[in-house]
Amino acid sequence: MIDLAHTLADADDPGEAFFTYFAELVAEGTANKGLAEALAGAGYDLDAASAGTEYNVMGHMNELLIRAQQADAIRADVDIDDIKALITGCLASKPDARDRMISIARAGLGTS
Repeated sequence: MIDLAHTLADADDPGEAFFTYFAELVAEGTANKGLAEALAGAGYDLDAASAGTEYNVMGHMNELLIRAQQADAIRADVDIDDIKALITGCLASKPDARDRMISIARAGLGTS
């Protein structure tokens, strides 16, 4: 995930980079129950554990969010807590609904 975040940080399309990472976090959370629980805050503070480390998944997500907002690809009134809640919601959905939930999140976050 971290390698992907570094690659996407310099992508030509900040909006697409953000949504790629968003979808990958959902996919990784689907495959890795520990990550899903950490994102949901189930007895584990992901932010505190990863702050200041190269494994700061949500820190990288926030950097991609800010870059996408600066490019006017993501609504300006959205913050990283909103994104974390949306990812958690996607992870909580039924497996056959996850792609649809990501699509709904993408439509709601976009500026167009």
